[in-house]
Amino acid sequence: MQEEACIFGVPNVTIRDVTERPETLDGGSNVLCGAMPEDVLRAVRIVTAQSGRWKPPGEYLAPAVAETVCRIVLGYRMADAAEMQWAQKMRRL
Repeated sequence: MQEEACIFGVPNVTIRDVTERPETLDGGSNVLCGAMPEDVLRAVRIVTAQSGRWKPPGEYLAPAVAETVCRIVLGYRMADAAEMQWAQKMRRL
């Protein structure tokens, strides 16, 4: 959700002590606050006071990310026997 909020210009509060998306913190779209109620309220005040004019990191806007990931995954896995037979048939055509 942190990435989507950043892309769509929606301020985000992450109610955790750590995040796997530090780029959202660096970019200003996300505030990490922990789980203490007073910290959550403070973080909500901070993000709602922001203009939402941050720029998402470039990797969030890269074109054809899903296709690129699929190609990487398919390129690094081993084909099973049935797939190898199919590929041989296709080469003969």
